[in-house]
Amino acid sequence: MEAIGAEVWFEELKPAEARAEWVANGYPGEVADWLFATWAESARNPTPTNQAWADVVPHLTGRPARTFAQWANGHAADFR
Repeated sequence: MEAIGAEVWFEELKPAEARAEWVANGYPGEVADWLFATWAESARNPTPTNQAWADVVPHLTGRPARTFAQWANGHAADFR
């Protein structure tokens, strides 16, 4: 990742493997099931990002929305 000057990688797990890991780390099974179902539905039916959402951020936070790159650069120290 450019912001931290290091390669970032992830290992994709099968849903059952990920659920087992979450539950082993203290998440209730019902919560893990709900999260995974929500994420699966979001992947099947993504909501487009539009200007209306950009207007929500300053309303909620009092600051303009940032790009992911701006956020990553601002939080790079958290990942070193």
